[in-house]
Amino acid sequence: MKNIFKVLSIACIGAAFTACVDDVDTPDRGEQVDPVPAIEGVYEGTWTLVYTENTSVTEYTCDGKLAVAPLTRVDDEGNSFVQKFAANITIDADFANNVGQSMVDFTSAANISPLTNALSYQMYNSVTPNGLSKIAKDPDGTVVTYDTKVDNVDVTLDRDINATFMGQIFPYTAEGELTKAAPAYLEAVLEFEYLYQKTVMNGRRPVKLDCKQTYKFVGKLNK
Repeated sequence: MKNIFKVLSIACIGAAFTACVDDVDTPDRGEQVDPVPAIEGVYEGTWTLVYTENTSVTEYTCDGKLAVAPLTRVDDEGNSFVQKFAANITIDADFANNVGQSMVDFTSAANISPLTNALSYQMYNSVTPNGLSKIAKDPDGTVVTYDTKVDNVDVTLDRDINATFMGQIFPYTAEGELTKAAPAYLEAVLEFEYLYQKTVMNGRRPVKLDCKQTYKFVGKLNK
C-alpha cells in the first residue's frame, strides 16, 4: 500500500490531459478494450474518515462498500449506450458515530484508465461539482451555514462542498501477487477530501475554523 499513491501521483500527470466523463465525452481510443467489465462489481471493505477542525483531529472508521458499474449515456436521438473507459462509482460509508459526514448512495461518473506498467486500473474525476457534492455538516448532523448578501439582502446559506477523487484497482492472484491474467480478487483504493470554513461564536466574537474531511476506502472484490 505504501507505493500506491506514488503510482497515483505519476498517473495524475496523464490524467490532466484526459477529458472528464462528468462534463464531456471521453476521447476516441480506437479499438482498445474497455477496462470496466474487468473491474465492475461491489467492493467490500473499510472506510476511514479523518475530520480536522483547526488543530483538532478525529478519526472514524466503518465497514462499507464501493460499487463500480458501467456508465450509461443517452445520445441525441434518445438511444442509450454504454460509454467506454467510464464508470459509475457508488459510495456507501455509514459512520454510526458521525451521522453528519456519512455518505450513503453517493454516485459519480469516473474515468477508468488501465495502467499497464503498474498492473492496475486508475479511476478518477477531476471536475467539480460532481456526484460527491454535498452540504457540509458537523459530526452530529448540524448543517454548516454562512452569512452573505444576495441582491444587497443579508441571507444565511448552507455551505456547499465538493471533491474530486482518485483511486486505483489492483488485480491479484490467490497468492496475493499482482497479475495480468484472470485475477482471484481485486483490491480497490479510493481517496478524496473536502476543504471549507465554518464560523463559530467565541463569546460575542465570531471565529472562523478551517475544516477538512478526508475519506479513504480500501476494499476487496472476489472474482
